[in-house]
Amino acid sequence: MKQRTKDFLLVLGWGGGAAALLFCSPSVGEGVRQGLAVCAAIMIPSLFPFLILSDFLGHTRIGVLLERPLGGLMAREFARPLDIPAYIYDAVTSDELLPEARVTGFKEVTRTSFCHVLNARATGHKYAQAMGRRYEDMNLVVAHLGGGISISAHSRGRIIDSVSDDAGPFSPDRGGSLNMLYVLDMCYSGRYTKAEMTKKLRGEGGMSALLGTHDCQEVERRIAAGDEWAALVYQAQALQIAKGIGTMLACFTGLIDAVILTGGLANSRLLTGKVIDYLHNLCRVVVIPGENEMEALALGGLRLLRGEEGPGPECGQGQEQEQKPSPPAGQKGRFEQSKGEIHSPTSPLSVRRRYRTRAETAMAAPETARRIRAEGEAS
Repeated sequence: MKQRTKDFLLVLGWGGGAAALLFCSPSVGEGVRQGLAVCAAIMIPSLFPFLILSDFLGHTRIGVLLERPLGGLMAREFARPLDIPAYIYDAVTSDELLPEARVTGFKEVTRTSFCHVLNARATGHKYAQAMGRRYEDMNLVVAHLGGGISISAHSRGRIIDSVSDDAGPFSPDRGGSLNMLYVLDMCYSGRYTKAEMTKKLRGEGGMSALLGTHDCQEVERRIAAGDEWAALVYQAQALQIAKGIGTMLACFTGLIDAVILTGGLANSRLLTGKVIDYLHNLCRVVVIPGENEMEALALGGLRLLRGEEGPGPECGQGQEQEQKPSPPAGQKGRFEQSKGEIHSPTSPLSVRRRYRTRAETAMAAPETARRIRAEGEAS
C-alpha cells in the first residue's frame, strides 16, 4: 500500500510540474504543441504501418531475410514527408574489396566484405583528425574488438580487404577460423544439427565455449586469481588478433601509417597490451577504445551534407580516390616511421631496433596527437 501511494504521489508530482510548465510558460507550451502537431501529422502516420509490418515480419521470420533492404526503404519513407535526404552510411555489407581479394579456392564461393565498417571507418577518421591529416590520405589497419572481432585494411579511404568476425580470431562468442577438416568432421558426425553448428560459430563459441563466459572482466578476475587456463585462453586470443592484423598488413603495397585497436574489448589494457607485444616491432599500434556507432552515423551524415563525401558509385555519384605514387623501385618496405622513411624488408634488425620504443598505446585525444607528432619530429 505504501509503495502504491508513493508511486501515485510521484506521478502526480511529475504531472503537476509538466502542467505548470505548459500553462505558465507560453514558449514551452507552444513548443510542446508544435511537437505534438508534427508527431500527429508525420511521425505517427509513418510509424504505424511499420509497427504492424515489423510485428508481422518478426512472427513470420521473413524479417531475417529483409532486415538490411528494409532499412533503406524505412529511411526513405521517414525522409519523404519531411522533404529531406536519407542516407545509408557504412552498413556492415559496404563492399569496396579489390577484385583479387574476392577470389577463393572454391569455384562456388566469392568473398564479400563483412566487417564493422561504421565504427572502423569512424575510428580511422578520428585518428587521422588527431594527427592533423585526412583519412583519405592514410593507410590503416583497424581491428574492431567486440563480441565479434573483425579486421579491415583501409587504403586511402577505401576498405580494400577485411577479415570478418567468423573468419579470423576467436572472440568472446565467436569460434573464429580453424582447419576446415575439423569442422567438416563435426558437421557430418551426426552429433550436431546445422543450428547447433551455427551457434558454435556465432553465439556460443570462443571464450563462451572455452571459459563459460564472454565477460572479459570476469576472465581477467580469474587470471588475477591465478586461473592458468583463463590466462592461456586470453593469451591465445591476443595471438590470434595479432595474426589477423598481420594478414591485413600484407594487403598494402604502400606505406602503413598505423594499426588501430578499437571496440569495447579495446578498453582492456591487459588484452591490448598482449596484442601490442606481438606487433610493436613491426608498426605503430594505437588504441582508441569504445564503439561510437551513433556518433559515427551523425558525423558521416554531416560530411555528406557538407559535400566532404559523396554517395558511392552505386548511386552514380562516386568519385575515384586519388592514388598516391608507389615507393621507388627497389624500396618496397611496407612500414613507415613518423618521418616517412621506407625500410627495406631485407633489414629486419633495423626495423626491430627502430620500433622497439615506437609502440603506441594511445587515445585519439589532442594531447596524444601532440605527443605523437612531437616524437615524430624528434626522430
